[in-house]
Amino acid sequence: MIRSAAVWFMCLTGAAAQQLPVGFEKLSLEQRWLEYLEASKDPQQHVALLQQLADLRDHELLEWIAIYDHKETFGTAPPVAAKHLAVNQAPEWLRVAAWFGRHSKSRAVQLPGAGGLPAQQPGTHSQEDAITLLLQQPALFLGWYEKHADELPFLKWVAEAVRDKNVLPEKVGDRYPGPIDPEIAILAWLVAPRDIGELQRGVQPEEGKRYLHQVSRAVRGLIGSGIREPAYMIQLEQLTRHPNATLRREAYLAFSKIEPQHIPFARFERVVRNSKADDEDRALAMMAASYSDHPAAFLLMHELLPQANHPANGVAITRLTESGFGPTLAAMERLEDLGDSYGDAAARLRRKRREQRPHEVAGKIRRIVERAGWAKLTREDEFVNRTVEYLRGLRGETRQLVLPLVKDLTESYVPRDGLVPDKDRLQDAVRAVAREAAEVR
Repeated sequence: MIRSAAVWFMCLTGAAAQQLPVGFEKLSLEQRWLEYLEASKDPQQHVALLQQLADLRDHELLEWIAIYDHKETFGTAPPVAAKHLAVNQAPEWLRVAAWFGRHSKSRAVQLPGAGGLPAQQPGTHSQEDAITLLLQQPALFLGWYEKHADELPFLKWVAEAVRDKNVLPEKVGDRYPGPIDPEIAILAWLVAPRDIGELQRGVQPEEGKRYLHQVSRAVRGLIGSGIREPAYMIQLEQLTRHPNATLRREAYLAFSKIEPQHIPFARFERVVRNSKADDEDRALAMMAASYSDHPAAFLLMHELLPQANHPANGVAITRLTESGFGPTLAAMERLEDLGDSYGDAAARLRRKRREQRPHEVAGKIRRIVERAGWAKLTREDEFVNRTVEYLRGLRGETRQLVLPLVKDLTESYVPRDGLVPDKDRLQDAVRAVAREAAEVR
């Protein structure tokens, strides 16, 4: 969702908010988090609720919300909570803004009363706005940065640009805490004991006991943090094996929201194919696997299409309706007699085909040919033939855009590192499909 000036206006004017319980301020931080989760269920009240917390100067909770609460409400903009911390001049605001600038590749931003900083490769809106937030007080930022530079390598370019504007660092003393440590804030909380408890609202948490909502909070924080180091991904994958069904579900869905190269496709494929596994787990595993960039993920969904009784059949239909192309439409049309879901999917795919623009097709060519190359390796000849037929059948501007790309793949295609164990075999298969589709000998 797009965060606009109107939304910030709502923050500052304080539209009617959900009421927090009497005595909210006296609750522990964990209890206040649970009350916040309950009160924020209505997205229309969410922004005003954060204003209410800012008015209460509950900076501890606002910091948690900024780190962990990555809901669709916030879209790609800077978290409203971080904005409130800055407006309130809370001690935490610098490190929260820096947290969102962890992977800063921001566009040019403005120093107050000065020209823009050097342009960088665009990052997310959250990163861009986080840098802008830091630079509202450049001397303070520079002083804080210099005190913690070893922990903030991702902000080095910003600090250098500020120095180039002849800004002198402000002495920060001990008022502003150091940067957030992701190992403490995220990784440590992704560890879940088998007998994990569930804390009820209004109940004081037991010291040293790990609760379900704490691990769920860390999962949400991981999604929004951009951290994808192996230790974090391994721990998230471990949660898909946890005895608690709620945790397994959250972990699977988390994988559907992160970059495709980090999804453990082979592991999830085994769950999908395991008839002894929990039905919901099989469907969730297919959902997570469907976002993988492994070419077998698309073919696995095609394999499930005629299996109407498979727990992941509905996921396969839904995801293929979103991402399918020529061979997918042909498969749906052959299965229309099995139920309305196939007919509806076929109708949506036909509409997409009519409305799809040439550059949209061109943007998918590498993946389309790569999937067909995998199908060639696994001897799924019908999929290969239908892909070639689809590519040869493109006409007009679409063909003019696509054909050079397919021809280029005949010589340039190389699988990304780590995609498959035998890169050479996949490379040869994909290039062969490209030659066939482009009719290059």
